[in-house]
Amino acid sequence: MHLRQLNENTRFVLCRTGQRFKMLRREADKKNKTVYVVQLEGCVRESSLHHSCHVKPILKATPCY
Repeated sequence: MHLRQLNENTRFVLCRTGQRFKMLRREADKKNKTVYVVQLEGCVRESSLHHSCHVKPILKATPCY
């Protein structure tokens, strides 16, 4: 799966490094290109990743009753 396929507020693991991130939002930059704003788990600062990064979403397990 690629970063561009994730919804906002989705937690994911970057396949290349194993780091955990949260997808915050999509923004348009000055050239009207989409920028994917993410936040590294445990950090306050925001950064961006390339849209074609390979990621794995973190799915919450639901308990069976």
